Amino acid sequence: MKQFIGTATTGLPATAGVLLGIRSFTGSGWWLIADVALVIGGFGLLWIGNLLLPTAPKAGRWFIEFWIATALGIMALATYAILFVSLQPLPAWLGSVAGDERIKAVTSAFGGAITAYIALVWTKDIAEGKGYFWPSTQFKDGLEGAWKKMTAPPGRGTKARAAMFDEYIETVGKIGWDFSGRRTRARIIQEHLDGRKA
Repeated sequence: MKQFIGTATTGLPATAGVLLGIRSFTGSGWWLIADVALVIGGFGLLWIGNLLLPTAPKAGRWFIEFWIATALGIMALATYAILFVSLQPLPAWLGSVAGDERIKAVTSAFGGAITAYIALVWTKDIAEGKGYFWPSTQFKDGLEGAWKKMTAPPGRGTKARAAMFDEYIETVGKIGWDFSGRRTRARIIQEHLDGRKA
């Protein structure tokens, strides 16, 4: 059941982004502005999260969790672009085609090529719940950066160091980089930092 829920929730940002993209295409320009704002806001929250990770990892993690908004915005913009291109007349630089059926076929092929490119470059990882636009990637990268910025980074063999880099943490066991894994890792690192202050 847990695996089913995990798989179902992984695809939610992609689905929500596609629906938002359709609404952006059918709605006013404000919808498109909202898509761009999601992307810009996601980058801002990621920046704040990375800024907080070296001293307040539990708080920083929450800002990084909202990085998922960027994935929604990217999917929406990609969907908008695909719909826009697919419904436009064939560009003149591709030549001319006579007959309604031929025009429709060539225009569909052109739209399909654009769709394939956007899917490969921008949206494939979002749909699969991994890659640059996923919080786990950004949190993992953020911890590597945070370790370099810490005044007293956790040493080798410590639980906090394992929480920052390893797949296995002593007394916790094997742990991933999913939502609950990120929560556990941030808590362990925070406890280490709080203990150093005491």
